[in-house]
Amino acid sequence: MGEIPISIAKDKFSELARRAEAGERITITRFGKPVMDLVPLKRSVGSNHPEEPLTPSSTPKR
Repeated sequence: MGEIPISIAKDKFSELARRAEAGERITITRFGKPVMDLVPLKRSVGSNHPEEPLTPSSTPKR
């Protein structure tokens, strides 16, 4: 398991997603404190449900 500050994670999201797909659990920190985990998705065998599309947040970007 690795830890990475959120300020760096936002710029390396694709790389972090690939690492999670490979089975790694990554903790995202803010000011040195854990705020979330990026974990591999556990799919059930035989599941044929498509992923739900993400909708953009209404929160404006800073």
